[in-house]
Amino acid sequence: MSGVHSLAHELAAQAEQPWDHVFVMSGGGGLLLAVARGFEQALSAGTIPRLPRTDCVQPAGNDTIAGALRAGRDQSVAVNCTSKISGLQVPNVVDGNEVIAICRKNGGTGHLVDDEFIWETQKRLAREEAIFAEPAGATAVAGCLRAAQRGELDPNASICCLVSGSAFKDPPSVEAMTQDADCPLIELADLQRRVEDAAA
Repeated sequence: MSGVHSLAHELAAQAEQPWDHVFVMSGGGGLLLAVARGFEQALSAGTIPRLPRTDCVQPAGNDTIAGALRAGRDQSVAVNCTSKISGLQVPNVVDGNEVIAICRKNGGTGHLVDDEFIWETQKRLAREEAIFAEPAGATAVAGCLRAAQRGELDPNASICCLVSGSAFKDPPSVEAMTQDADCPLIELADLQRRVEDAAA
């Protein structure tokens, strides 16, 4: 995933101040690993003054990396995945050991969030921020929110959460997210009348 290094360079270029934390969702860990390496490149190039902490966020039902990282272990573990978060259901050790090593190096840690909280965060992103992300894409924000709730983040920290993947990739989550939403409908005849009234 070398091409993904560019994400870190773009984030570095757009930051008003250096990032303290970058929260990244993880299945096999490749995205986080590439982003962390990109920041290392940016540091070597002198475009950032220091490395941000890269924080690994996983669904609790697919804890291959985050739990081990948080507990101080050096090895990721294969698990029986019970998470329903599509895109993060990677129960094997893929890039997990390298993710643990690079997060340790830059001071990052792991965060586990349950599926329900991820779905709730997805809904909040859509309703409060107009960000229409798939559940996997909302996972980093869910991890950041949990860390803040636990008092693990400096309130003045500069924090970035990667949000990727359109909710259109996961239609069942869109249906679940909108099932209790009030969505008034308008009849075609009424629409025509309103258009004519507005044009008059």
